[in-house]
Amino acid sequence: YLDKKGDVYIYGKNDYYPENKFTKVNMGKNKFIDISVGVYSMLLLDESGKIWYIGYKNNSGINENNQYINEFVCLNDYEDNSLNNVKITKIFAGKTYSNSENYVIDDMGRVWNFGENMVCVSETENNIFSKLYLTNIKIIDISEKYILAENGKLYNMSTNTCLSDDSNNEIYGKKIVCIGITYDGVIAIDENGKLYVKGKHVGYAQSTDSFICLNDVPNSHIKDVKFEKVGVDGITSGGYSPIILSDMNGQLYGCLDGYSYVGRRMIGKITNNVQNFLAQPDSITINEFEATIPNYAEKYTYNIKFDKVVTSGYSSAAIDKEGRLWTWGSNSSNQTSNSSLGKVVIPTLVEFNEDIKIEDIVFSSNDTTVALDSKGRLWSWGRNGYYPTLGVGINDCDSYSKVCLSTL
Repeated sequence: YLDKKGDVYIYGKNDYYPENKFTKVNMGKNKFIDISVGVYSMLLLDESGKIWYIGYKNNSGINENNQYINEFVCLNDYEDNSLNNVKITKIFAGKTYSNSENYVIDDMGRVWNFGENMVCVSETENNIFSKLYLTNIKIIDISEKYILAENGKLYNMSTNTCLSDDSNNEIYGKKIVCIGITYDGVIAIDENGKLYVKGKHVGYAQSTDSFICLNDVPNSHIKDVKFEKVGVDGITSGGYSPIILSDMNGQLYGCLDGYSYVGRRMIGKITNNVQNFLAQPDSITINEFEATIPNYAEKYTYNIKFDKVVTSGYSSAAIDKEGRLWTWGSNSSNQTSNSSLGKVVIPTLVEFNEDIKIEDIVFSSNDTTVALDSKGRLWSWGRNGYYPTLGVGINDCDSYSKVCLSTL
């Protein structure tokens, strides 16, 4: 945390900073103007243009006997260091496991990279950094393998190509002002506030090989939103990358990750009634959401008010004010009661053979579902394996239809 006075506070645990509280970093009279936190290291930039480092030694570019540098050290002050007389203006800590190396930019516009060694990549031949430096194109952001230049173009350092010059991308001819990296994808915002995504875990219903504009996809629920900033946790492994965006009016939007099945994890408005948005399966309420996959649009119902919602590890259910039951998620044992579907990717109405109202619903950890109707009757369906949680008198027999236990 960097406050307006230029002081830095760290929250974490190591030999120098205690766990579970913010501790002011004691750096004498040094005041800081920027911080960057990566997967293996943390960088601080002070007002004199020096870099301070804490973290894994192999990402520091300096010769240290210890595996970890547990207290902030000034990289510019090390002997035989290429940064001795260099003034740094921007810092970028490596934020993903696949690219944990750190980058900094000096006051001459040169880019320095340090993993095990400290290298001025702008003065190294045959890379995108040297090409930009030689043509006087300044870099404003470096995230994982992507470079955002002052001219609004986006470059891929792995392939040494300009993505903005590829007519197959929807960012072609657009001026990009902000980027964010997810576990396996990239998010970009142009000067008009439009949102572009590429790859996986990017808040869209499917992976994309080239950039697409989420404002312009069919039935987009963010069609008229003008975005300004993006913040992404690209560090998290396994594909769970929380995404936070803000529009030009200061309204927050977000989603948990980019697997993004409809009704589960799409980018949507964060409202006051979502108290802990990252812990929810989705930040979008049904009455606000519009389906983005045409094949599912006709199955989706709008303007529904709900009284209760429950979730298990893989499935979710909600009861609306009419007493109707809606389920979605995993359907491996028909626990969502949609035997014709595999994974249920949108809230889907559960149909009964008679007109009943549901008052309560629970999932067991064993993929079994039990519901209580307004007449006090119990209904169950789903898995009924070695432990017969269905309550139908037999085991090892899953139920792919709803059973009224009160009539057995």
